[in-house]
Amino acid sequence: MAWFFIAQLKKELDINLDMKMFLDLLSIAIIADVMPLKNINRVLVQAGLNYFQISNRPSIKFLRKTLKKDSFNSQDIGFTIAPILNSAGRMDSATLALDFLTSKDFFESSILYARLLSLNSKRKSEEKRVFDEAKLQNRDDFGVIVAAGQDWHEGVVGIVASRLADRFKKPAIVLTKSKECYKGSGRSYANIDLFSLLEKNKDILDRFGGHKKAAGLSLKESNLSILMDRLSSDIKGVSKEDWIEDENILGELPFSEIDWELLKILDMFAPYGEGNPFPKFVAFNIEIVSFKEVGENKDHLLMTLREKDRFFKAIKFKSSFKLDKKNVDIIYYPQKNRFKNSSYIQLNILNIN
Repeated sequence: MAWFFIAQLKKELDINLDMKMFLDLLSIAIIADVMPLKNINRVLVQAGLNYFQISNRPSIKFLRKTLKKDSFNSQDIGFTIAPILNSAGRMDSATLALDFLTSKDFFESSILYARLLSLNSKRKSEEKRVFDEAKLQNRDDFGVIVAAGQDWHEGVVGIVASRLADRFKKPAIVLTKSKECYKGSGRSYANIDLFSLLEKNKDILDRFGGHKKAAGLSLKESNLSILMDRLSSDIKGVSKEDWIEDENILGELPFSEIDWELLKILDMFAPYGEGNPFPKFVAFNIEIVSFKEVGENKDHLLMTLREKDRFFKAIKFKSSFKLDKKNVDIIYYPQKNRFKNSSYIQLNILNIN
């Protein structure tokens, strides 16, 4: 909206201003705000990602050098850059992210980026702590998770709710104590309308808002157990169809069919993200040759997979899967990865069975 507003002001005031110079920031904003990559958003992000390669903005030049990338895709923004920028607002003040993006030179960018990395590290640690404590509050006999803590950081409760919903395959609400009330966020699962569930209970909520997939809320401590019981009852009225997770799998893709030509075809439909998800494929009876836990909190799974005579590196982010068998079925998508100036095809694993 800000970009369009400035563009209209430029037109009305007849100002000589090249709007292309803001496309790099605009693409970050669209992706980080999880806007649907359709219609005009898709066009703007495509243009913004192209502008990333030539932008003279000090912060963008710094990211190109630091991340050792000449070109960026929507996954780079969504999974690498956006979390670092968002950590400022989650753990401190969003002003820090703004200061970084508008930094005047490489040195200032490096100083501010280091502070952002520190905040992101704190965010990861706090997220892990809250998740580990919140998951213990899951009850198998309740169709909705309502987890509440006394000292959980408000900036990570939404992320934790999303992880709980993904882990336990049901809606999750994570709340933290704030003075005399509890406040936090909820995330839905599959096609369940979380907003409607909360709306049925608005008489015991101080505030709530959001949409079908996510919501924010606050309520008095005395109403917490009432909300848990009501949601546990209300969720029973949700249809079986709404519990079915839409995998949207295109079909079976054996390893023998994965090559650079396939990735070139898939790139024609980029950028991928909200509203335009990466095509998902399934492969059966895949051998796990090796694996190790990686990441700051050892919560990602790096693997070498084999099907017949084809080997691929693979990554499963935020993995809770226990590898107790040698052959598995996977839902995945192939993508280009770079390491030390070398490009190779890596499989991004979405589900393991």
